[in-house]
Amino acid sequence: MKEQLRACILRGIEGCFADGTLTSGILPNCNVEKPAHAEHGDFATNVAMQLAKPERKSPRAVADIIVAKLKGSSELIDSLEIAGPGFINF
Repeated sequence: MKEQLRACILRGIEGCFADGTLTSGILPNCNVEKPAHAEHGDFATNVAMQLAKPERKSPRAVADIIVAKLKGSSELIDSLEIAGPGFINF
């Protein structure tokens, strides 16, 4: 499941590069982990924080862009939430 979700996230980021909402062209090492607290969702990634510097945007701004691209893109994703400095929770 984690690998499928990881692939979905990377496809979403590639889609952001294609439509110009992200511009660095840098595909980060996308880690998908189970959060320590169940209220943070089933899975989480810090990929927006990894992209913030090359994109010259805040991690939350990058997370907003990625979440907008991922919404409705896969049956794997029931819900998306941005938490803290830019974690994306699924």
